[in-house]
Amino acid sequence: LWLIYLLLRPKQIKSKLFEQLAFFLGLGLITCGVFVLKQIPQTVDVIVPAPPFPVEATLDIEGGTDNYYLTGVYTKKITTLLGKYFILFDPHFDLLGESSVADDKIERIKGKIAKDASIEAALMAAYQEANIPLTSTFQGMAVSDKIATASNRIEIGDIIIQINSQPFNDEAAFFALYETVRENLNQDNLKVNLTVLRDNVSTTIEALFVEYEDGFALGLALYPKYLITGSPIAQPKEHSSFGPSGGLMMSLAIYDALDLELDVNQYSITGTGTIDKDGIVGEIGGIKQKVLSASLHGFKHFFVPAGGNNEKDAFAMLKEINSSMQIVPVKTLQEA
Repeated sequence: LWLIYLLLRPKQIKSKLFEQLAFFLGLGLITCGVFVLKQIPQTVDVIVPAPPFPVEATLDIEGGTDNYYLTGVYTKKITTLLGKYFILFDPHFDLLGESSVADDKIERIKGKIAKDASIEAALMAAYQEANIPLTSTFQGMAVSDKIATASNRIEIGDIIIQINSQPFNDEAAFFALYETVRENLNQDNLKVNLTVLRDNVSTTIEALFVEYEDGFALGLALYPKYLITGSPIAQPKEHSSFGPSGGLMMSLAIYDALDLELDVNQYSITGTGTIDKDGIVGEIGGIKQKVLSASLHGFKHFFVPAGGNNEKDAFAMLKEINSSMQIVPVKTLQEA
């Protein structure tokens, strides 16, 4: 308001002292505004680059090396209203929305389920690639997330072991049975009985298929759950990382420890991508932030899932930041 007044003020009240007073008053108001914005706390879901860290930080690998790094992102940030505005205008940050402490606890549970499944798959894929036997038993399909309209009787962490009293012995058999049940639904009867393991206790719950896209679905995000017995060379450590995107790099690090003829000591390699038990690499989120982080930390090679949006976005980001880092697209653990 003072700036507007200065532009419109009558000529007869112009004075150097008045102008100085108006300037400092305006500056004070701006300073107070910034101070107030810095005092208003905000918890936001935002994807920002995080420093790469060695696989050994999250897995205790017998005979492992520090040559393999995981590249993650921060997806939760406690900031201020001023910080939120800075995030909005940073092209390398993706603001997903606001959240709460309660949301954070739930997200950590979901992320741990995904990470545990990723570790199990990485172990099985690495041992299979090294032609070394590993004893694993399929337990069921673990619920890691669900849509808002999904049945409230299904809980995050449940492990589905039967559908309508029919068991299944692997992931493919589950989805085949699931599709059979879904195809036989009608609008008047959308109920299904799920037998689940909850806190290691078997219980049967009645759930409902809900409208989803062009049909009906349970509205669940699922991961295959395996019990690995014996003494695998890799054991999980307590670590703050969560989610499935470290699968590829974990399987590479495990495979390196299993294959005595492999020598990559001259390289420090990072990358991202999910992995399944057969060594198939899958896409992830936050690819541009991960590429930026790897480049800023001096990595020369970065593995990405091949053939999809991750590969396209990784090369686009590389060009945007003018980096000399080499992007290596891979479809399988064997290619990596």
